[in-house]
Amino acid sequence: MTICDLTSAYTTASGGIRTYLHEKRRFILAHTPHRHVMVVPGAMDEVVREGRAVTYTVRGLPIPGCAPYRALHRLDKVLGILHHERPDILELGTGYALPWAAFRFRRHSGAAVVGFCHTDYVHAYVRPFLVRRAPLLAGAGTRLALRHFVWVYRNCDAVFAASDAMIGVLADAGVDAVKTPLGVDVELFHPARRDDAFRRDLGVSPGGILVTYAGRLDEEKRIGMLLEAFRKAMPHFGGSLLIVGDGPCGSVVDSAVSTCPRIRRIPYQHDRLQLARILASADIYVTAGPYETFALSVVEAQASGLPVVGVKAGALIERVPKSLGLLGEVDSAHDIAENLIALSCNGMRDKGRAARGMVEATLSWQTSLSRLVRTYEDLRCP
Repeated sequence: MTICDLTSAYTTASGGIRTYLHEKRRFILAHTPHRHVMVVPGAMDEVVREGRAVTYTVRGLPIPGCAPYRALHRLDKVLGILHHERPDILELGTGYALPWAAFRFRRHSGAAVVGFCHTDYVHAYVRPFLVRRAPLLAGAGTRLALRHFVWVYRNCDAVFAASDAMIGVLADAGVDAVKTPLGVDVELFHPARRDDAFRRDLGVSPGGILVTYAGRLDEEKRIGMLLEAFRKAMPHFGGSLLIVGDGPCGSVVDSAVSTCPRIRRIPYQHDRLQLARILASADIYVTAGPYETFALSVVEAQASGLPVVGVKAGALIERVPKSLGLLGEVDSAHDIAENLIALSCNGMRDKGRAARGMVEATLSWQTSLSRLVRTYEDLRCP
């Protein structure tokens, strides 16, 4: 069987979806006889063949305000790839234009099309973009995007979502979905990777608290809100903030770094082992983004033994019960600041140990991807 992933949400410096695709490929090659094909956007056309794994990079247009992401708009090129590779399973990792190629290929081949709804892109991306760029069209544009969202997932042979929150979004749109949690490499992300020398290099004093965020620096992630919350918390606890990542809001973070010695930034980490060392060397993970649909970065932090401070929205409600961290209201810098202070004073270590235990027991890639591949096989041989 040939399994093909189509997505626009992929760059050399992207996060959760890229990690999922690479972990899936490793699992397929190690534990099944199947082939895996990826079709992703890039700066130029390229094909890389490595045995049963094939990666097609299709030249795409840069997306304004979302660098380095590109739109995979050359659907004739994508369709040609599909006719050449003849996949049995097509998984759509993003909506937008790619479903046109997938559904057209299905008509001629009988392939099964699976929609993996990784994000509520209408409310996380389309509506905010319209509000900023064309406010008079925001209402009508959002309604049109929602109609497209519904059309895409209602026309898939199966729909997956990684959290109860995303299942709910789909249900509101009249779409039934199968809960398919992502996973984490519990050997790579481990509290044992804590590095005191790394903490000293950051200027964290012995006994000091290091708060970290690792992810895309984008409006969707509420980076400005996160920085505001940390500034509010600073006078009340001896913590430092480390932000790891790149994105459109990088300049906002750099400005904060230039005015506050307790805020540091390092770029996106291509080396996953280095990222694991960074997370394990922190004490609290913080995020202000309300649109998480699985929150892989949060789960990697939990696997590293960190409690989480976040917001009561999306997958965070499921990922961060009171035993594992503290959640506040969306867009409340006050709540995030208060929770950082409260957690640093009480329960930080216990919640971190509990988070590690939860991930070990329920969220390994082996468990998640075994279930996923069985579903693929059932779609081909019901």
